[in-house]
Amino acid sequence: MKFCLILCAIFFVFLLSPVSSALAAAEDKLVLNVTPPLFKINIGPGEFWASSVKVVNANPYDITVYASVMNFAARGEDGEGNLAPVIEEDPEISPNSLVSWIEVSSDPIFVPREKSVEVPFSVDVPENAPPGGHYAAVIIGTQPSKKEKGSAIRVSSFVSSLILLRISGDVREEGDIRAFFPDRTFYEKPDVDFTLRFENKGNVHVKPQGYITIYNMWGKERGKIAVNEKINFGNVLPQSTRKFVFEWQGEENFFESGRYKAVAALDFGKGASKNVSRSIYFWVVPLKPTFVIFGGFFLFLVLMTLGLRAYIRRTIDIARGQYDPGAGAHDAKGPSKYRKFAIYLLALALLLGASFFYFKDVLKRERDYGVIIKKEDGREINVSSQESIKAGIGEDSGAVDK
Repeated sequence: MKFCLILCAIFFVFLLSPVSSALAAAEDKLVLNVTPPLFKINIGPGEFWASSVKVVNANPYDITVYASVMNFAARGEDGEGNLAPVIEEDPEISPNSLVSWIEVSSDPIFVPREKSVEVPFSVDVPENAPPGGHYAAVIIGTQPSKKEKGSAIRVSSFVSSLILLRISGDVREEGDIRAFFPDRTFYEKPDVDFTLRFENKGNVHVKPQGYITIYNMWGKERGKIAVNEKINFGNVLPQSTRKFVFEWQGEENFFESGRYKAVAALDFGKGASKNVSRSIYFWVVPLKPTFVIFGGFFLFLVLMTLGLRAYIRRTIDIARGQYDPGAGAHDAKGPSKYRKFAIYLLALALLLGASFFYFKDVLKRERDYGVIIKKEDGREINVSSQESIKAGIGEDSGAVDK
């Protein structure tokens, strides 16, 4: 009897396992989108604002979703954020919190397959709302978001639309480049990682934009990296720091060896824009070619100096009559007397020619280069020199930036 029960149990396990796997696979393949992913609202105290988010069901089956509102705050320096659900009757929730001003229905929302549904919501700002930035997110999930104190958010799959609300009044826009540095000081080739950290010291979100410009030792531009240009995301929330990471890949050229300068210049703020800048220095010197070329040049200088000294001594001896007159006459008549001098003139001409080509090359106005923008989710965006100047890095509405 026990043996039969064991066989039955094994049979049911194998029978139900594919079903469980199929359900898990279906959950993993759920495709849920919301547009727009970001609202930037400028509003005054006592004003009312209404809009909606579009929920797109790209799946081949119908789904039911639920809308809710969560607090949103910066987390770390990589553009990530914390989403915390609202607990009803929680004494810690401030009446000046944006989540307490947003109204959205918590009823189930049916979205047919491969269709979209508009989910309306509104923001009712009280008269005594403090000026500055306020932040929240409208969450669309496959389950109602619930949280009891000390428990995790109960949302199986969700997407969010961030709300960055700016209330007019005594708004302080203050920020600074907290740090700007390369990953090293010395490089053998022009391949440099830059890290820029911007700190928002004000009471409203700002979006720093500008360029990192790279110059060679002669002051000629060798790279231009766009920061936060032509993208929806990249805002820095109040009292937080945002990190931006870039990689510059210059054109390899021995003539470009030397000390480089990188200048980060950013603008931020509404109306009267403010600007901040920071400069750093680093070296690009290919060691092997440098040792070979400068070693050869040093040997050439040594040999030329020794030869010139010998030539001068010989000339002085001839002038003093210490050489045999017959031999001196023979030297004077023949071309050998000026042979070394001609060699020195040729060497000088070669040196001047090399210097000419060096400065012609190193003072060239433009060179090709590449830029890699490193995103916080591990992705990398490659930009050519022409695209970098135009800041054509595209918009990334699916990112988790803020």
